[in-house]
Amino acid sequence: MKISDKVKEEFFNNILRTNGCWFWIGKKQHGRAYLLVDGKRISPRRISWQLAHPDEQFDENFILKTSCMEKDCVRDDHLYLSMRSYSNAT
Repeated sequence: MKISDKVKEEFFNNILRTNGCWFWIGKKQHGRAYLLVDGKRISPRRISWQLAHPDEQFDENFILKTSCMEKDCVRDDHLYLSMRSYSNAT
């Protein structure tokens, strides 16, 4: 996904940088952070990951987690890919 300058600006205007984490202080719905990109809700973690890895395609079978365990952290070097788990419960 190509990140436009407008989305970059919105992303960086909505984070609170500390010595450790970068906390998302922007839009949330039901406790989940998002940015609107072309009318779609996109996770700020995904924006951060794409900015740090512009030449890599994001695989939808993975989710982004943080090594710091902070729910609102979007700092790129705290992010890692984890295999999405699907529940087979009936």
